[in-house]
Amino acid sequence: MNHQATCFLATRSLLGEAALKIQNIKNHKTQPTYRLTTIICLSKPIPKCWSFINLKNLSSSFNWRLFSKQVEQLIKSKWVPHEMSSDHYPFTLELEIDYPAVTENHGLIKYPFDWAKYKEATGQLANLNLRLKTRQEIDKGVSELTNMIRVAAGIASSANPLTRPQPRYHFSANILALLNAKKVARRRWEQTRFPSDKTTYNRVNTELKKALKEERDKSYRTQIESLNARDGSLWKKTKAITKEKVNIPPLHTPNGWCTTAQDKANLFEGILVEQFSPYPATDHEFDELLDTKVSEPHPLSLPTIFVSPGQVRNAINRSRGKKAPGHDEITQPLLKGLHRKGVVMLTHIYNAVIRTTYFPSRWKHAHVVMVKKPNKRSDDPESYRPISLLPLFSKILERLLLPHLMSALAHLLPDTQFGFRQNHSCSHQLHRVVNTVLEAYEKKKVCLGVFLDSEKAFDKVLHKGLLVKIKPHVSDTLFRILKSYLDGRTFAVKCEKSLSASRRIVSSVPQGSVWGPFLYLIYMHDIPLSDGIVSAQFADDTAVLKLARNFDEAGATMQRHLDDIQDWSRKWRLRLNPDKSSMVPFSCLRDPLTTPLQINNSAIPIESSVRYLGLQLDSKLLWNAHISNLVKKIRQRIHQLKALLSRNSPLSMDTKRLLFLSLIRPIWTYACGLWGSAAACHIRRIQVTQNRVLRMIANAPWYVRNSVLHSDMDIPYVTDVIKELYGRMNSSMTGHVNPLITAIPENPPPPRNSRRLKRKYPQDSIVE
Repeated sequence: MNHQATCFLATRSLLGEAALKIQNIKNHKTQPTYRLTTIICLSKPIPKCWSFINLKNLSSSFNWRLFSKQVEQLIKSKWVPHEMSSDHYPFTLELEIDYPAVTENHGLIKYPFDWAKYKEATGQLANLNLRLKTRQEIDKGVSELTNMIRVAAGIASSANPLTRPQPRYHFSANILALLNAKKVARRRWEQTRFPSDKTTYNRVNTELKKALKEERDKSYRTQIESLNARDGSLWKKTKAITKEKVNIPPLHTPNGWCTTAQDKANLFEGILVEQFSPYPATDHEFDELLDTKVSEPHPLSLPTIFVSPGQVRNAINRSRGKKAPGHDEITQPLLKGLHRKGVVMLTHIYNAVIRTTYFPSRWKHAHVVMVKKPNKRSDDPESYRPISLLPLFSKILERLLLPHLMSALAHLLPDTQFGFRQNHSCSHQLHRVVNTVLEAYEKKKVCLGVFLDSEKAFDKVLHKGLLVKIKPHVSDTLFRILKSYLDGRTFAVKCEKSLSASRRIVSSVPQGSVWGPFLYLIYMHDIPLSDGIVSAQFADDTAVLKLARNFDEAGATMQRHLDDIQDWSRKWRLRLNPDKSSMVPFSCLRDPLTTPLQINNSAIPIESSVRYLGLQLDSKLLWNAHISNLVKKIRQRIHQLKALLSRNSPLSMDTKRLLFLSLIRPIWTYACGLWGSAAACHIRRIQVTQNRVLRMIANAPWYVRNSVLHSDMDIPYVTDVIKELYGRMNSSMTGHVNPLITAIPENPPPPRNSRRLKRKYPQDSIVE
């Protein structure tokens, strides 16, 4: 450990003294890293949650900026020596707390970037005489195209790219004078120890703190006043406030802690290798049959698909410009700025891929970054989900061929599947579920709902099973392209600047691809359906409901249907998770008696409410739990944005109103046409939170009515928003291509005066 710039602080722990030692360690990139060494009394050998000393009450004259931050977000690595005999374990934390001058990371685009020079360079470097008849020649052509773009980007980039300067604080003359006076007063008091000198030192120190606070407040106010929605600065600020940090802290494993980026990448690599492998086969005869069917000769057909440079150019323009690139670092602006010859060269490669039915290997390699799941422990490796970054070349070709794929396979999709389909939404599927439950209430029946969870559904898709389902419905050319597209895919985990080894993907639909979601729907298209069972699917979220006179009758029918789904899942090497699945008895009875259903000989938990597609469905469909959750989220968001919306915020009224409409109201508008049928007392809870926000924005005194605020700021009431949004959804369902969606407006509920129960339906909002 380097011993430069060392200082010591002291504090008291619960059981004794704890010494804190901060060292400034400079690496070869002149990036200061601070290492904090402390001895803290712990009651457990390995704490489940790291506790940090409260450093605000330190009897020290030092004022360290790092202690005003959340230390956990600054941790680079931590180490606990378990070899010590004492039950009080010291630990070492390595923190990164400063922002040195670094080059902006723009990948291949280093600003200032000369786009005219880049376009000219791609026109000069483009090779239109490529020989593209074999797999090796296609791979070589892809490499040449990639290198051409990289070389052209290097030519157009500046030799001295823009850098982000290290933030410096420029103090006013008054503060500098107070700092000087503080040093003099402190030195005099340390020499004399006279009470009068101590009083002078305290007075100067207090004046300095007050001046620093005023300076910080002035600087922050100036920063807030400069925020603007047009230049994006407002949204950058709100994103920094509301979004969770993405840094991965040290990870806890059975073998200890993974602290370095390379260790984390290797750890996630091992997890994903298992995740991208299929479950073991239970029916070996069927597995051999799949191999036979895949290898059977397919009726030959001449390639009828080709793409033109104009189609390629349009596909490039339709791609999103701010998407993260794959391993080749080529982004949409680079392809958009290609010379016409570069687009023609790319078109030749695409047509060669279609003609030879060979998908280039470089386009099948993905860099995987790990993102933490919400409300999960940050030190648990299982709390992270993979996000695959594929080359943009691959996505553009998939987008060009997707219409041909959908025209051949779209007829296989069942009407009950609403996921990843045009003009289908979560609200439509939720409307079917809500209508089914309300129908049971009105007909004096019960509704048994089972909400199934499939383990790693997208990552466990069997490639040969998918090809067998696709083969009878597509041409030989498209089938061979799909087979080449799925075979030989690889990935490597990227953590910060470290990269794991490249590993093969044996199962799964390619994540992050254009075809992946549609291929998953095709794989799931033949999931069993039963008469009398309402099936509601949205991608891998499946709900099945059964109406009956009692729960015994509903349970018997539902168990037979679940057995069919289990048999189908084993056949296609998928697995249902009974622990994460839920069974909800929807009934007006106070204590409905139900027999637990089983999946894989394990009982499905019986719940009083379940979260399905973002809505909390309780057994009596009162929406109390869902609205309570919404109120909690709204209050959290208000707390996050309080500095921008409060009475003392320098933002204009229009900007505050824009923040409310963009960041707070969308929290409760999702599917509000459905839960808007709740009792008026529940709807009022949302209205109360809206009133509080508007009063905060307008800095309204107590005597100003809420109706005046809504009128002056042109903000509609919650009930009016619910009516408007449900009216839009009802209009979108009329004349829909899916008969299940069309049936919702065509079969309205009975009039309110002729209903058995005095319950509100979602459709009542447009009748009123």
